[in-house]
Amino acid sequence: MTTETDIANLALAVLDEAPIALISDDNTAARLANRHFAQTRKAELAKHEWAFALASDSVTGSDTGTGDGTLDWSYTIPSNVLRITAITYDGEPRGIPINWRQKGTVILSDQEGPLKLLTVKDVTDPTNWSPLFTEVFVAALAIKMALPLTHKSGMIDVAKAAYQTAITEATRANARLAGMYNDALWSAQRGDNRFWRA
Repeated sequence: MTTETDIANLALAVLDEAPIALISDDNTAARLANRHFAQTRKAELAKHEWAFALASDSVTGSDTGTGDGTLDWSYTIPSNVLRITAITYDGEPRGIPINWRQKGTVILSDQEGPLKLLTVKDVTDPTNWSPLFTEVFVAALAIKMALPLTHKSGMIDVAKAAYQTAITEATRANARLAGMYNDALWSAQRGDNRFWRA
């Protein structure tokens, strides 16, 4: 079973630093890893459509009373959702899109639910991460830790180079990165078909 400590030690190895016993230890390396771990995980998961983090959700909503022809239905986004990638009638990523907008933690739509969402979830257990994501996360964490831990600006460059290599390999392996979407497809998934009009 892969632990947060294992992942932190991989990041420390990128920086040529000694491993820690536990990420909860009271030393500089452990404190830095612990401080940045959750935020870095959420950020890297949200940036791309990692296949292991994709999930389908069905949410029910309430009528806001604004009337027909408006986004009169309100739906609360599940708390473990980092990003909505599509909302379609059948819940499939290439399905027929519905009209929707996100406002904070709420989805507004003109469709009575339940809504079928395709989302990126916050996968907290490193055991469930793909090897490609693990490499990306390790390098991203190393970037955050590099300067305050080593006091060497050159180690930031080392970590950034590791990150770029990891992202490039993930893209080549078709890890369903968000950058693969073009403007027309992304707009269509949001119910905006203007890009398809001649």
